[in-house]
Amino acid sequence: MIQIWDLFGRIKVVEFESVLEGPRLALSANGDRCFAASWSSGSRGGVAAYNSFTGDRLWHRSGLRETQKLRLSASGESIWCVADSGDARLLSVSDGEELCRLTGVRSIIEIDGLRLIESRTGVILSRAGRNVSLTEHSILSAAHSESEVVISEFGAQLRCFDKDGVELWAVDPGEGAHFTKVFFSKTMDLFYAVLKHYNGGSDLYAIDQQSGDAVKIADTGSWAYDISDVTRSLITAHGDAIDLASGLRSSVLNVPQMEYPNRQ
Repeated sequence: MIQIWDLFGRIKVVEFESVLEGPRLALSANGDRCFAASWSSGSRGGVAAYNSFTGDRLWHRSGLRETQKLRLSASGESIWCVADSGDARLLSVSDGEELCRLTGVRSIIEIDGLRLIESRTGVILSRAGRNVSLTEHSILSAAHSESEVVISEFGAQLRCFDKDGVELWAVDPGEGAHFTKVFFSKTMDLFYAVLKHYNGGSDLYAIDQQSGDAVKIADTGSWAYDISDVTRSLITAHGDAIDLASGLRSSVLNVPQMEYPNRQ
């Protein structure tokens, strides 16, 4: 089940059945399309695109299976579908047509003229035919400002690079934690990252893009979250909005947790 919500009106726009299975979901840059994938193939599996306002299915690639990640390209005109086998297919968002394919890929993130490609041997930054090795850890998330790229890695530091792959700064998560998600807010001109504690709980940090100085903003109180730069807030799976400046929390969406009602 997929739900689309209007943050300003605080209302649910539409709810519809889809092929969605697990956290395999993406939204187009302008919000008019959403994309969902399943581990299985067939009529109730594969990868599909839907109209975000009506829930109508726009296209369906039923033959694709074992999809682990969906990532929009930097242009927003195509979407990467990365399978557990290592096949990464670039599909057109308009009709689902396959545009190209890479092999041996665990994850791929496109950012403003460059690609972060994770394979079984590590993560490289690819730009204009030049590849720079960044890390041997698994990449969890990435975000970029005009001149910096920040990546979070499993069990490692949050690290910032310039777009030639030169490391600028790093933030140590401390014992028993790692940064799971990183964002950049154009309105706040800051990076934000969520620090996940292995024994439970997670915290939102604001991070200066020049120095890497990190300041705790709030306890997220949730297992899933995403940033809304328009409303300058972090939206949690509980429907709360955490203000990026003050850390104050307000309830904005009456979101039912149908799949994980007791998960924190």
